[in-house]
Amino acid sequence: LVKITAEETLQEVYQLVLKFDSEYTEEHFYKLFYMKYVENRKQREIANILGISQGEVSKRLFDLMKKINAQMQ
Repeated sequence: LVKITAEETLQEVYQLVLKFDSEYTEEHFYKLFYMKYVENRKQREIANILGISQGEVSKRLFDLMKKINAQMQ
């Protein structure tokens, strides 16, 4: 059994966010991730900053988490 630290997991998530941000540039995955999980902003606030709907922020965050989860399995 291999033990993985929280720091290693966070580093892997960060690398995946950067990867997906470069692959899907129009989705602004890094900005979304940073504003939501580092700055702890609400989806409505992120939507206003990016000029998109709150529903679109929700969809993109969901898509990003789905992609990360699939890569980490």
